[in-house]
Amino acid sequence: MTSEKILIVDDTPGNIGLLADALEPRGYEILAASRAQEALKIAAESLPDLILLDVVMPDSDGFAVCRALKKIETTRAIPVLFVTAKDETEYLLRGFRSGAVDYIPKPFRPEEVLVRVETHLKIARLTREISERNRALEAEIARRQEAEEARRAVTERLMTLSEQEMKRWATMLWQMTLLTLAHRSPGATISEATDFSTACMFDISKAAGMPLPATSAMQMPVWRSLNLSTSK
Repeated sequence: MTSEKILIVDDTPGNIGLLADALEPRGYEILAASRAQEALKIAAESLPDLILLDVVMPDSDGFAVCRALKKIETTRAIPVLFVTAKDETEYLLRGFRSGAVDYIPKPFRPEEVLVRVETHLKIARLTREISERNRALEAEIARRQEAEEARRAVTERLMTLSEQEMKRWATMLWQMTLLTLAHRSPGATISEATDFSTACMFDISKAAGMPLPATSAMQMPVWRSLNLSTSK
């Protein structure tokens, strides 16, 4: 059984009764309107799952009602089936162009009414499910993109901090290396000290996965304070 709502729009009470008799035993909730403005009001307030719309009415025609429904955001997606005694091709095309998804010919047969109604209700349900999944997928993609951007920003920040820390640490280690070499080998030349300290820093940088820091700025302050020869 189902609780889906169907709005029947027809200015003939007998037609509304026949359609209701075919649909109510299947558990559908039936709403009814006999005029165009009444139909638009009920559709906007109740949001039926499907509308059976008579083409010929005293205050308007079904084509105008259908176009009006399709202009309203909340009723645009409701499937509309025309109920008509006219089966001329141009007449039917007018219905499809106005936004209807199908039509039921008069005099209608209950079995055909049920099949067409159930088919289009199923299509509408599947369409809603796909739309909801697409919205959920888009939201998930956006969330992952935001997370990736945040991760990238953090990584770049850490890399910047790590590089700065590496340079600071390298400067201190370089100075310590030169001081140690000057103490142990007073006669060492600048070239020998540089070769030794560069080799040490190359091994350290390689192990840390960082580029080898520039040396000139780190060497000069220490060289000036040490008694290192400029020649061998």
